[in-house]
Amino acid sequence: MIGRGVVIALVVLLADFVSPQGAVAQTATTSTGPEFEVGAKVGISKVVGSRHPAAFNPGVDLTIWLPSGLAFGVDVEYRQETTPPPFPLKQRVTTVPVLGRVMYRMTGDRTRLYTGVGGGAYVLLTSTRISGGINIDRGSVRDTGLGAHGLVGVETRVLRRANLVLETRFGFVRVAPNYSFHYSYGMVTALAGVRFR
Repeated sequence: MIGRGVVIALVVLLADFVSPQGAVAQTATTSTGPEFEVGAKVGISKVVGSRHPAAFNPGVDLTIWLPSGLAFGVDVEYRQETTPPPFPLKQRVTTVPVLGRVMYRMTGDRTRLYTGVGGGAYVLLTSTRISGGINIDRGSVRDTGLGAHGLVGVETRVLRRANLVLETRFGFVRVAPNYSFHYSYGMVTALAGVRFR
């Protein structure tokens, strides 16, 4: 679903580009009320200290910008990685972060910097496959973690209704599994996308 949202966003961006009113050179209007932006983005995320490669990380977001430069947003993302411990154990971890954020955007014409903080829930589904000889055992465990993050980003107006966004997020997640111990990890995420208003 998230991947489909990214494709739809690119189609809308192309339609705006071919529109006669979609020129970048068009003068921007000054907003006197809240601005609502819907975005789609793709990127990579890496667990700090992990020996596993970075995971593909698409997502969608909704942001409400106030005239003061303050903003409130919600992000839903998806990431999946396969951990390759020594044979015969193989795990696939799917994570769906549902995050809220508060941001502040510096003033500017076409290009504006923003920064913020946020947090939310991380839903993890861990699938395990153990095979050895004739014994095969499969199982899956669903856990929920809570996390917080800081972020910095830049957005540039590329079309009349669209902004190109580059963003980096530094987060910390604490997971309470369905068994006795807890674990925590840090994560770095880099994203690029488009927000439409």
